[in-house]
Amino acid sequence: MGNRDLNKMMLTGQIEAEPEMHFTGAGEPRTTLYVRCAGARDATLTERVRLVAWGSPLAERCNDLLPGMQVLVEGQLQRCTADDPAEQARFPLEVRVRSYLVLDPGDAAAAVLVPVSPRPPAPPTRTMALPPARPTRTVAPPPRSNVPPAPARPPLPMQPPRATDPRPTIASPTDPREPTSRA
Repeated sequence: MGNRDLNKMMLTGQIEAEPEMHFTGAGEPRTTLYVRCAGARDATLTERVRLVAWGSPLAERCNDLLPGMQVLVEGQLQRCTADDPAEQARFPLEVRVRSYLVLDPGDAAAAVLVPVSPRPPAPPTRTMALPPARPTRTVAPPPRSNVPPAPARPPLPMQPPRATDPRPTIASPTDPREPTSRA
């Protein structure tokens, strides 16, 4: 497989606290929230996972989630670079949310789809008509140099095609390829 890697996270859990929404300097919204997930081997042990949602429709909808809601989240695992005052990374890994489902607390098997799109579709582009062609000018060829051209190389000699028959050749008594016996 070599250079094709897969980075996809899917997890279910409960929203632990109120989501926090912040804006970047460019005005892009970013929502951070935490989900409690049950352990794979022991259901009594839980893991706290940090989720980050970027972009206008996704971050705003994630900000509307309430603590205690069951969600199914799909995203990518990424390294976080935020440091605490003691210069240590508190959450070295986080999940960048791509989409999520709100699970009905009464029936965990039935999911309510929350349609989220990472970005709105791009507006259609217009094609422009090309400007009328300008008349071309004739340009005089560059002056010739006094250096004589290099002599042409002779063509490579042709070789007969190789036999491609994979079957072994059986030597006959008249075949010159037959090894001579020593007596």
